[in-house]
Amino acid sequence: MNEALLELALRVKSAHTITEPYGFVKKYGCSAVQISKRHILTAAHCVVQASPILTKLCDEGRSSTAKYTVLNPSDFTLFIGSGCTNPDRCLHPKRYYSVKKVFVYTFYDACNLINDIAVLEISPNILPSDGYPVCMPRQDDLLENTLTAVGFGIDPTTRRRQREILSDLRSVNLTRSTPDIPKTIKTVDNKKSICLVSYMKSDSGGPLTQNKDDANYTAVGIASARFPACSQPTRVRSSYFTDVRKFLNWICNKTGMSTVPL
Repeated sequence: MNEALLELALRVKSAHTITEPYGFVKKYGCSAVQISKRHILTAAHCVVQASPILTKLCDEGRSSTAKYTVLNPSDFTLFIGSGCTNPDRCLHPKRYYSVKKVFVYTFYDACNLINDIAVLEISPNILPSDGYPVCMPRQDDLLENTLTAVGFGIDPTTRRRQREILSDLRSVNLTRSTPDIPKTIKTVDNKKSICLVSYMKSDSGGPLTQNKDDANYTAVGIASARFPACSQPTRVRSSYFTDVRKFLNWICNKTGMSTVPL
């Protein structure tokens, strides 16, 4: 799989005062996936900043679909990794793109990471030499038992200075499990893998893909959360991905794309 042709790194240019774990965006940023020559998908929590009210609601175990601020498009730097799978380490010049518009799903629940999806419109159009869109699923597509997650991660086991550098773009196979959060895909694994602790690492917003019959890879999910945290020792971890199949109409509406299969 040539993950670099569909994977992107999304970063916040300036520091924001964000309360963990409901603030999410930090200097490491997130991953994302290209769905057209000028649109990308990522997690909603990657592009919002929590308010003190939201933090209080979340701490109380309540649900909230408001009380957050969508970050300004100019706050982001977008790196497309086709020519380089690690934007922090590459020696050759990097090509960055600008975010022009940010669309967060209307009913995003920041406390529970439900409907955790966002569309970003970028400029200029992504050059074919930098990347091309991933395939989109159909609403009635069935999921394989083994799915592949892709992302730029921060390895929590490395020294602090090294943790400030994105890891190389990598992928890991995950086993699908029965979801217990609406509109999500749940996976489990018992090995060290891509870390999806969104407010600490940089894999959130990256794609969960499947490849049926050796055809093109299809993005069926967007990385949202992982429990327990990567820094906590455990034999089994669960990862949660927003189910892209449940949001196709909304994606079409925000992008103007008529080619997303319905």
